[in-house]
Amino acid sequence: MNPRIRWVGIILLVCFGLLFLQLNNIQVRQASALSNNPLVHSGQTPSYYLARGTILSADDKILAYSRKTAQGWQRVYPQATARNFGQITGFMPTAFATPPAYGVEAEYYNYLSQHQSPVTSLRSLLTQHTETDNVILTIPSQLQADAAALINGKKGAEVVALDPRNGNVLAMYGWPSYNPNPVSSLNAKVANRAWKALNSRYPDPYVNLATDLGYAPGSTFKVMDTASIFQNKPSLANINWPFESSTKLPDTPAIFHNYASERCGGPLPEILAVSCDTAYAQIGLRLGADNVVHEAESFGWCQESAKRIPGICASGGTPPPIDLPKNEVVGATMAPIPMLQANPPFLAYSSIGQFDDSASALSMALVAAGIADNGKIMAPHVMKKIIDSDGNVVRQYRPHLWKQATTAAIAQRVRKLMIGPTQGSPWPGTAAGVFTNLQSRGIEVGAKTGTAEAVISSTTSNCATYDWMIAMAPINNGQVPKAVVAVVVPTPNGANACAEATGASVAGPVIDQMLTDVLQAGY
Repeated sequence: MNPRIRWVGIILLVCFGLLFLQLNNIQVRQASALSNNPLVHSGQTPSYYLARGTILSADDKILAYSRKTAQGWQRVYPQATARNFGQITGFMPTAFATPPAYGVEAEYYNYLSQHQSPVTSLRSLLTQHTETDNVILTIPSQLQADAAALINGKKGAEVVALDPRNGNVLAMYGWPSYNPNPVSSLNAKVANRAWKALNSRYPDPYVNLATDLGYAPGSTFKVMDTASIFQNKPSLANINWPFESSTKLPDTPAIFHNYASERCGGPLPEILAVSCDTAYAQIGLRLGADNVVHEAESFGWCQESAKRIPGICASGGTPPPIDLPKNEVVGATMAPIPMLQANPPFLAYSSIGQFDDSASALSMALVAAGIADNGKIMAPHVMKKIIDSDGNVVRQYRPHLWKQATTAAIAQRVRKLMIGPTQGSPWPGTAAGVFTNLQSRGIEVGAKTGTAEAVISSTTSNCATYDWMIAMAPINNGQVPKAVVAVVVPTPNGANACAEATGASVAGPVIDQMLTDVLQAGY
């Protein structure tokens, strides 16, 4: 009998131990996840009626907080910063409102929501309590306000500023933005009415336009072509390209013209500085579809899916890994290799950022970042750190590599060539005169303009453009720049828009001021 009793006792002790572990697992380790699981009905007050943590800018301005009302805790976005940060903070709707949470509110939902304090010691296990954490962003409120002021009123315009050395987002804005307060109202009628009004005015304005809305990047794509020359066919760097206003493309009777039928050509530094389309169309054809597409893929682009779904890539690529909900981030895309191989004219146009090429301001900022930081593209992010109610750091962002886009040697060569567009001699660079303020202070700037034709009428007298520029500074003596900025401003369809609107004239003033502000802020 004794051995049997002993075994029964051992089994009971093991069962008791397992029960003890599972109870602690449910009550401590999984408490937060279970409380936020919509399938678990706890009978508690819904989370949207409870206090949530605060969202703060890099300079400690409150961007979102919870205020006690008779109906519960109201989510509040201070009016001074609401529209500037609306697409980044997102909003926290009531259960009766149509959409789910967006932006940082969604991405860091579990930290901002009420949850059990983490167990870090025996004492904390015995004194556990419910708390919320606060999310501090990488974006200073003044830089975000500057970005908003520079492009407000320019529908569809986007601006992104990054620190290429660590991926910190310093500004990110797209117009139109919105005020998240009405759609976060605890009054279901007010929230739904605001939601309907928002949707009737704009297409998806509540998502982040600078990450979600893509345009043909125009000649900013030539930065990647140039990197591909050094990577795949260095002999092309030594060609003196013919001076011409147009060129014949294979397999088509159509004639490929330069912008405004200008004549251009010459060595590589010149054709990049003046953004010679005829030369780069021929470069694309000589590189071949494989090299053009694979170089773009190394910078985070991908081949379009057969179904042409934005952000879905046939090559298996993924959108930039920024810490925002994935439905708010679309990857940069271009036509699949087989299509470009079978259609050389398409390859020529794709090589100058036209045809099916599409990128957001974030994607082009990351292209610039790869050139700026010696071929490395650090993962972009908006969260700097998360702290608890006592100020203790719960989570600190750790910079990490996303893509090794190219070698350090190639990036340095391209970066040096990007000074050419900002200079007035020996060739009239397309961005000459844009950065005179910074240059007068001895700060060298690297840049590339882009003007993509969006719509051309049957008479060619009317068209719309996507006017781009990417820039980085300072690049004195080959140093890694502290800031990169990408700007795109669509110019509406109008008479002679394509003859008048350019990346330099339209995006230039925005990017000059934005780059100046970022460098002066010292972030």
